[in-house]
Amino acid sequence: KEEWVALRAEQYLRFTEGLAESSKSPPPARPRVSSGTEPSTTSLQERSLRERSSQRREERGTKEWVERHKPLPKVLQRFDSAIQESVASGMEREHAETYHALQSVKGALGAAMREGRKDFACSTYALCDALHATFRKQQQDWQQKQAVRAAVEGDSDGPFADSVLPPLLYTNLEGKYGLQEGDARWRNLRAPDEAGFRGLLSETLVRANDRVDCFSEEGYRVYADGAFVAVDGPIVCFEAAESNLQGDHSPVIIKQI
Repeated sequence: KEEWVALRAEQYLRFTEGLAESSKSPPPARPRVSSGTEPSTTSLQERSLRERSSQRREERGTKEWVERHKPLPKVLQRFDSAIQESVASGMEREHAETYHALQSVKGALGAAMREGRKDFACSTYALCDALHATFRKQQQDWQQKQAVRAAVEGDSDGPFADSVLPPLLYTNLEGKYGLQEGDARWRNLRAPDEAGFRGLLSETLVRANDRVDCFSEEGYRVYADGAFVAVDGPIVCFEAAESNLQGDHSPVIIKQI
């Protein structure tokens, strides 16, 4: 709670783009042909849009604005429906509130970890504790279900004896709610290092799902402003693995559909 105002302010300053684009009117079309040195009307409009967006970020990136417009109780109220869905899916109420509040500032939280800062340490530990407790609870539920199914099979070594990993999960790399939105290093995911490895260890919270209706010919569909919007660009797949001595390698279920 003590860190919320600073977290929300930093999220606006560093990770919120296009604040001036909340208008329902579409952006002006880019002209096909331009000549001379005079800036086109479209160029002036785009520059004005960027300037307004920057001004709004600076305005919202202050503690005074956050305290007045985005206090933590108000944010939790906004996420109340999602919190209830997470509780219905097995999360404790306290953990669900922690997750949904902090996922909205995941960019600022991840940046603090990458930069070795301790100013958001309490929030980081709170999020880790919430996710870890939820994952352990889900593990226990899975094991109990597997034991029951194995007993029905009549063989402890039967096909249901081993734990079943979650399905493949997907999310968009670019655009609205894309991985790059919270951590710009995702844009280099496909670039190999000197050994030819392509990958990334990111400190920023990642959300993905296995919803079939998120796929379309126009692109990966994300839910924004009350409707699904197609986002063109690459789609990233996440594959779960068994836990080992190095830690857990499986997603935490936040909401079941």
